[in-house]
Amino acid sequence: MKQIKKRIFSLSVLLILAISMIPLANADQQTSQKEWYSYSNNPTVKAYIKGSFVYAQISTRNLEMPASKLKSISGYLLNEYGADYIHIEDLNHNGRLDIGILTSVGYGGSNPCYAVFEYSPSFYVFKTRSRKTICLE
Repeated sequence: MKQIKKRIFSLSVLLILAISMIPLANADQQTSQKEWYSYSNNPTVKAYIKGSFVYAQISTRNLEMPASKLKSISGYLLNEYGADYIHIEDLNHNGRLDIGILTSVGYGGSNPCYAVFEYSPSFYVFKTRSRKTICLE
């Protein structure tokens, strides 16, 4: 009788664990659908959110690089500013695409500030340099 109770208890625990994992899997699928693209002649940049991190992936005409993890997300800023959470353009005016990830908003919500990740063409990755932040008007 004790063995039957132990088995029932073990199966119950496994069932509870399996059921509790379902919402986490669905939440991950929902956040991974947010994607930002920037198309140019070369390279093509894709930034996306998966789980609680922002990733970037670079593709050239001949090569698709693996995605790299850039920064953890701010749930509040992502929910409030949605499509403006990630900004892909030449933010530091050096002629190359950069990725900006929203870090704060000033002046009553009209002046977004972004952590800047600069494109390094020799390594095909985005790197943060000196904790650079740029605020847009």
